[in-house]
Amino acid sequence: MKSFIQWIESVIPVYRGESIYNKNGHYWTTDKKWALQFTQSGKESEIKSATIESDKIYRAEPLPHATAERELEQAIEDAKNIGFDAVWVDEGRGEPNSIFIISQKLNNSLTALNKKRGFRPLNFYFEHRKA
Repeated sequence: MKSFIQWIESVIPVYRGESIYNKNGHYWTTDKKWALQFTQSGKESEIKSATIESDKIYRAEPLPHATAERELEQAIEDAKNIGFDAVWVDEGRGEPNSIFIISQKLNNSLTALNKKRGFRPLNFYFEHRKA
């Protein structure tokens, strides 16, 4: 069992920009600014934020490319067979990698976390910790 410190160090913040065209999708990113391009009007208020444990994300070698459907499908199948909930995805040169959520339970959880309002200690921690 992880200690609280081990757990908090394994948790990473993730973001998802949404518009009327891409609600409740499976792609998330660790780059908040990159998520802005997927919003309706480019406003931060249209970005969902949540956290995910990094050890739940499968990292294939090499990473599947977002535009290579067969690579992504194979990585998702491999991840499911091993018991992962998500897959790291290569978005291409100069773009941050994204995270494709394969577990519907996790995707629902990330969406539910985003809907809670008020003070969120983990988000506060990530916004203020030193890199």
